[in-house]
Amino acid sequence: VARADGIPLYAVETVRSLVADGLVAEEDGVYVPKGDVTKLTVPETLTALIASRLDALDETDRRLVHDAAVLGQSFTVAALAAVADVPQQDLEARLTSLVRRELLRREMDARSPERGQYAFVQALIREVAYNTLSKKDRKKLHLAAARYFESLGNDELAGGLASHYLAAHGNAAEGPEADALAGQARIALRAAATRASALGSFDQAVVFLSQGLEVASGPNDQIEILREAGLASVSAGKPAQSEEFHSRAMAIARLHSDQSVQARVLAGLCTALGLQFKVQEALALAEPAIAELADAEETALAELKLIYARCLSLGRGDPRRGIQLVEDVLQIAEKRGLIDTLAHALILRGNALYALGRRREALGVTALARDVAADAGLIVPQLRASGNLNNSMTEFNVERSLEGWREGMALARKAGQRGLVIQSAGNIGYMAFLAGEWDLGLAVMDEWLAEDISARDRLIIHNNATIIRICRGESGEDALAELERLGKDMSGKWHVFVADPIGNHGLARGHLEQARDAFTEIAEDDESQGEEYVYRAARPVLWMGDVEPAKQMLDKLVALGGYSPAMAARQTTLRGGIAALEGRGAEALGHYRDALRGWREVKNVWDEALTGIDMATLLDPSEPQVAAAIESTRDILERLGAKPFLERLDAAAARRPEVAQPKRAAAARHEVAVAE
Repeated sequence: VARADGIPLYAVETVRSLVADGLVAEEDGVYVPKGDVTKLTVPETLTALIASRLDALDETDRRLVHDAAVLGQSFTVAALAAVADVPQQDLEARLTSLVRRELLRREMDARSPERGQYAFVQALIREVAYNTLSKKDRKKLHLAAARYFESLGNDELAGGLASHYLAAHGNAAEGPEADALAGQARIALRAAATRASALGSFDQAVVFLSQGLEVASGPNDQIEILREAGLASVSAGKPAQSEEFHSRAMAIARLHSDQSVQARVLAGLCTALGLQFKVQEALALAEPAIAELADAEETALAELKLIYARCLSLGRGDPRRGIQLVEDVLQIAEKRGLIDTLAHALILRGNALYALGRRREALGVTALARDVAADAGLIVPQLRASGNLNNSMTEFNVERSLEGWREGMALARKAGQRGLVIQSAGNIGYMAFLAGEWDLGLAVMDEWLAEDISARDRLIIHNNATIIRICRGESGEDALAELERLGKDMSGKWHVFVADPIGNHGLARGHLEQARDAFTEIAEDDESQGEEYVYRAARPVLWMGDVEPAKQMLDKLVALGGYSPAMAARQTTLRGGIAALEGRGAEALGHYRDALRGWREVKNVWDEALTGIDMATLLDPSEPQVAAAIESTRDILERLGAKPFLERLDAAAARRPEVAQPKRAAAARHEVAVAE
């Protein structure tokens, strides 16, 4: 379609060619494929037709068309003058004549960045003209075009300059000239890749770097190009592609490079593996390498230690060991002025401190990381640190956390950091879930679920989208099976992203033991989420009337330490439930009143609604304060479309006005009755 440019003759001649070759045949008035039609050649009749039109031109015009074909589909008069070695003023009349012959057209659209340029009316005309040039002429003309673009000194032309040097090399005979052109092509392609990355066009950077491999000067050059392509792939949100590039680089490095190069390449490979939840694979590579590559230059070893510490946090959940590793990295980074490494090490230290319950210290370290990165203009660590702070803000104000993630997504999108945009989408999904902005969350997540994203990213986003849909009453069975499928080849903490929707599924369907077990799994497997998920696991326990396990969970929650308004609301909610089960109704009402106030202060709409269901389930629904909570909870659940929870609320509100009793108390009453 692109080559045809809307010319009907192209379609007609293509079908005739396919029929003649037996690849398409007529059956009952319809043409059907009879062979492989995925690779089409230009029909000879069409090629001959265009060639005859070009042959009909006088020699000067024909040479101009050939020269223009080297410049591409469109070109400026100045560029053609340089390549053809003809004064610009001598070209206008001839170009106008070629426009009249409908070989070229002039771009006149004021909205087009190519306004004033000339272009071939059909891509196929340019293709035929280019293919009739000898390799010697192509090399000469591409080199002339490269020299012209180089003379302009415009960074915006880096890609075009690189393509011409690469084409000149491809058409040169082997020897010193080809070697010299290869060197110029390497320089131009690396510059084009650097500019593409600076503009956030990381996929384009990967294309330029991949082309650079064709003219690499040796093993070390190949390694560096592959490593840069791997790093650009991470920014493009393609960790599997990054793994491929780094694996190729590592294979070469083991044979040809020193320990420092190997350490840097291995750090990139482990990063790519970690981003795919292939954590055990990454640890298996990084752990022995720390000792094996001990003679590597300290900055290279610092990179590897940093990635090893990150994989430890993803896999074994060993924050203390992570802090020890990060201390070495921080010392080297500070001493050597490695600001990017310093910022990432501070982020990782903040994560480890948070997992250890040292929350205020963690937030201070993370804020420092954000500021250090922002001052240095390092967008990736700035966004990562800001994201961690946004997650912490959930404990204080969910709406602000949601807005922070939306702002971060906009900044990541502007910078072309596709991987961080996708990460933001998953976090926006969960913050929207808590904030009661379910339609917003689904809109953001569904946009990315429709894209080609990595299995890890799909797992994280699909997890949060599934939670919302399950809470709205969808079955969730297929979604849960898909999450298991996505994670089957992963390692580390990937299963928490399956356990969360399983827990919500159990809570929504009344499978309370399932909910308790799933939420408990998350609390035990991920220390950083212990506070939230011990609390979530306690709710189905309260709904089952199990007062002793609920007390144990409250004790565990208190033992985790730390303070935030959300933490206070969690503890107060559980105290209210325990008091209700033990028949201390007035005390329970006081706790629940404080809990509702706390959830409203932090703008956590979902936990406010769940607390309202707690009250309806465990207290007298006819009590005025409980009745008021039921009505406000009903408003929330109706707005969210949380059908199964609305049904649970209505069932609780319609029961006889008696307070639920704990299982232990019921057993005691039975024992007394038997004794009497």
